[in-house]
Amino acid sequence: MTALSQWWTHTLGFGSSQLVLIGALVVLVLWLSAFLILVCYVASEKGRSGLAWGFAAIVFSPFVALIALAALPDRLGPVAVTIESPEGDEDVPEFKWRKGAD
Repeated sequence: MTALSQWWTHTLGFGSSQLVLIGALVVLVLWLSAFLILVCYVASEKGRSGLAWGFAAIVFSPFVALIALAALPDRLGPVAVTIESPEGDEDVPEFKWRKGAD
C-alpha cells in the first residue's frame, strides 16, 4: 500500500476497493466535464448559446448534445477563405460553408 492509500484507509475508513471506485468516479467526472466544455465551445462556434447547450448536455448527455449540434446548421453563415493565386500576385477571396470548407 502506498502512503496515500494508507492515509485514506486510516483517516477516512476506506478500503482498497472503495479507493478504486472513488478514483473511477473522479476520472468519470473529469471526462464528462471535458466533454461539457467541448459542447459549449462547439455551440458557440456554430453561433448558438454555449450556456444553453451546456445545460442540455448536463440534462441529457454530452454525446447527445454533440450529435444534435452536428446535425444543426451554422447560424454564422459562410466563412471567408483567402486563396493565393498560382501566380502569387494577388489573393482571391472565396466563400465556403464551414462544413464543406476544403
